Amino acid sequence: MHKNSSLQILHVLTLNTLNGDYGGPLRVARVTCTELIRRGYKATIFSGTLRNLEPLRNLHLDESFVHVSPILRSYPLSSLWSWRLVPKLKQKIGVADIVHIHFARDLIPILAALICIFQKKKFVTQTHGMIVDDGRLLTKLIDKILVEPILAKSEANFVLNEFERKRLSQVSNKIRIKILPNGIGISDFIQPKSRSRNLRVVFCARLHPQKGISKFLELATSQKDSQIEFQVFGPDGGEYEKIDQYLGMENRNHRLKYSGALNPNDVIHELSKFDILVLPSFNENFPMVVLEALSVGTCVLVMPSCGISGELSIFNENFVSESETTDGLIRSFDRLKQKVDEIDRAAVMKFCQEKYSIEKVCEELVQEYYLLVGNHDA
Repeated sequence: MHKNSSLQILHVLTLNTLNGDYGGPLRVARVTCTELIRRGYKATIFSGTLRNLEPLRNLHLDESFVHVSPILRSYPLSSLWSWRLVPKLKQKIGVADIVHIHFARDLIPILAALICIFQKKKFVTQTHGMIVDDGRLLTKLIDKILVEPILAKSEANFVLNEFERKRLSQVSNKIRIKILPNGIGISDFIQPKSRSRNLRVVFCARLHPQKGISKFLELATSQKDSQIEFQVFGPDGGEYEKIDQYLGMENRNHRLKYSGALNPNDVIHELSKFDILVLPSFNENFPMVVLEALSVGTCVLVMPSCGISGELSIFNENFVSESETTDGLIRSFDRLKQKVDEIDRAAVMKFCQEKYSIEKVCEELVQEYYLLVGNHDA
């Protein structure tokens, strides 16, 4: 597929803030647009942002924002809104050849999709595992009235793996679903670091129940008599109180530190300083932070329900917990910490590059884009 510098691609997502509240979708949009620009396309990102947490701009990308605030306190992300969104999105969508919406049950991506439909602009959606039938009546109503019709109008909806495809099919069987895994650009400027003198272990994710911060804290407690250093990064997602309680406990691990949220631009650099990333999340489809850790040679430990646990265990069985339980996680960590010095960081990077490179992902994505604009010879 040759370069077509005239093709303008707009990525739309809910939120971009200094502390990375929106996590994976933002990092996926950024790494994807970076690769598209490298290939010669005009790729831009549009999102909401918060006045007190304005993002540190990525100087290599064309990113624009509208200040938004939640309409409903109980739905702080889903209800983000500003009336300035309407004219701004109309203008951005109007000049784009393709609109790529990182879609959730949020007002901003829903508005973007409705404008595309109204303007007869072709668009694709990417749901990042965020559209799941949770059984709640409100969710079912939103899906019936908005989500199903929008995704049915989308030219393609990208899902991370077969697991997400099956879950999205339960929402509606009228959606054109394509599997598109996450990808990562291997950072040439970050060379694999040597192992730390004292083992350094990191948790880097939103402090949300799904991410398993409680299991990580119990793991740290189990190692309190060791010299292992534990670090937690992440914005509050409802479970900051557990960190606060842990730091006040008498029997806590005194070598654990909480340093708040990382700027999205700093995640990969920080992960390169650690020996092991532990992400004890449940049913996590395709966590970007795991790819980011692998891309700099950092070992990982994920749960069996993680969407990429199969591929990780083929590379190194010690990268996947033996079970979903805290006890299973602790036993698996004990095995991994004994093996970590034998694992070549450069080999971890190579595995990531071969399996999850953004170049391969964008090759598939660009083919889909050209199908949309009807330009197969570009």
